[in-house]
Amino acid sequence: MDRLELLKLADCLLPNSFLEADYLRKTFNVLPEKIHVIPNGIDVEEITGYLNTITPEDEEDFNKEYNINTPYFLYVARFDKRKNQLNLIKAFNKLIARENNIKLILIGSPNLNEIKYYDQCKREALKSKGKIIFLPALKHSDKKLWIAYKCAIAHIMPSLFETPGLASLEAAFCGCKLIVTTSGATREYFKDNALYVNPNDIDDISEKMLAILKDTKNRELHRKSEMLKQEILKIYNWKKIAESTYKIYEMIGGLQ
Repeated sequence: MDRLELLKLADCLLPNSFLEADYLRKTFNVLPEKIHVIPNGIDVEEITGYLNTITPEDEEDFNKEYNINTPYFLYVARFDKRKNQLNLIKAFNKLIARENNIKLILIGSPNLNEIKYYDQCKREALKSKGKIIFLPALKHSDKKLWIAYKCAIAHIMPSLFETPGLASLEAAFCGCKLIVTTSGATREYFKDNALYVNPNDIDDISEKMLAILKDTKNRELHRKSEMLKQEILKIYNWKKIAESTYKIYEMIGGLQ
């Protein structure tokens, strides 16, 4: 059964953005009344529980294990071309020519179909002379993941396309400032509370990272990250999203 047949058979479609909803209408001629946008979200209660278990000793152990003695940017995602780690690494290498007291942590395992891309990223990272740290994918239950989020100065996701990236929502809830791609549904979710980059423009990525570093005086980006955290609690919270999804199931049941 192909995709078009599945769409025709469905009683209801739940895209996670209005951008995706518009694509379904225009590309597959889906009736608007069948479409109900339900956004992506995160389990804020679970994440709060993880964050509450982190102690200063845990943070100190994390820093010692990975030789982290400077502020750092973070990116949590599997390695593949769409996630665009290579351009991020190139941008970071340009950044450290101007601001040397900084590191980049990349958490994620390679897509098995793109091992060559991962190897290319590792080779490019050698130019940083130890300022780029690679960690494997971490389970949600792994405290190290939440320490990495909690202590990063910003989470940066310059993907070639995002809808919008659960890691960005997780990072924002943990207090990270955000740099995200312009490509995809990111503006629907993050509005004016993030910095946006052209994923194909290495200079733009580097400049936005520099803007984060320079925001120590007016703290405007810090205020935006606090506003985004409140948005997540109100809108992008799995509990609220589950309730909205349940109402759609009830509606479908009533129609049958």
